[in-house]
Amino acid sequence: MKKEDELSSEERKEVKKEIRKMAQERAIKNASALKNEYKNQVSIAIITAFGLVIALVWKDVITALMPSITTPGFLAEFPLLSALYAAFVVTALAVIGILLISNWAKSEEKNNP
Repeated sequence: MKKEDELSSEERKEVKKEIRKMAQERAIKNASALKNEYKNQVSIAIITAFGLVIALVWKDVITALMPSITTPGFLAEFPLLSALYAAFVVTALAVIGILLISNWAKSEEKNNP
């Protein structure tokens, strides 16, 4: 004989009620986790969009400055080489910035476990 068969109808109602309550609590917990993840992903997307705007503004500044930096001598004769030089400079600066920010983020993570 199964244990469920030993329960009275009143006890069965209580068990069903408890199961519904647990299911509701679990659904609320899952919905809360989903909401938090949604907020996290949206904030990342917005921050990325702001970063893109900043990059585009700096692109204009760098593009305006590069001719004055690269016009001397050999680079003035070959504009494609000038663009390549600019790309290397910007890439190097960006990599340094990424490394600095990554180290900063890791140190914040270590301080706040």
